[in-house]
Amino acid sequence: MSIEVEYYQQLATKMIKTRGARFTAATGLAIKDRCSIATTALLSVYLLGCSIWLIAMPGSFSPEAVRFFGALSVVASIAILVLSLLDYALGRAVRAEKLQQNALRISVLLRRLERELCSEAPDIALIRDIAAKYEDELFETQVNHSSSDYRKWQIYCSPSESLEQRLKRQLKISAFDAWYYISALIIHVILVLTITALTLWYLVYRL
Repeated sequence: MSIEVEYYQQLATKMIKTRGARFTAATGLAIKDRCSIATTALLSVYLLGCSIWLIAMPGSFSPEAVRFFGALSVVASIAILVLSLLDYALGRAVRAEKLQQNALRISVLLRRLERELCSEAPDIALIRDIAAKYEDELFETQVNHSSSDYRKWQIYCSPSESLEQRLKRQLKISAFDAWYYISALIIHVILVLTITALTLWYLVYRL
């Protein structure tokens, strides 16, 4: 009996880690989704701005400038289409909602399990039922967090007592967050930086 209780104590620890990683994954996916929407909106504003600029002041630009900004507008249009299709395929908002709800349900099961394990005479039948419901939750969600989500949660939860440890922890969090988001949005970053750099280059050196 004690061996079984020990097993369920280890299961409670696993549930804590799974819940933390899934809350982290849900938050990360929501932020990535908002960043993607912001990128698409930014490119749309750029496209609209180029069109209005070229139409409102047609005599202010040379044929070369018209062709250049026309080409950039085409690139921006294609980028908007690609990013929209990519967002639809990835479904970050839907996955974030599923992981968030799953983590909340795991929290309920975890509290029930912890209360039972802390009681003087744990009800093994009830604990088995909680464990079965936990397994069902993992199966029915059909969305899993990634290893980077788990690593991110670990870094955020790492103990830091001294000032030096807190500084190191904050640096590690900042570096990991930068990699965590940029690696997932690398296409967005490249597109925005490329279009911005080309526009500034032409405005400064060619006009």
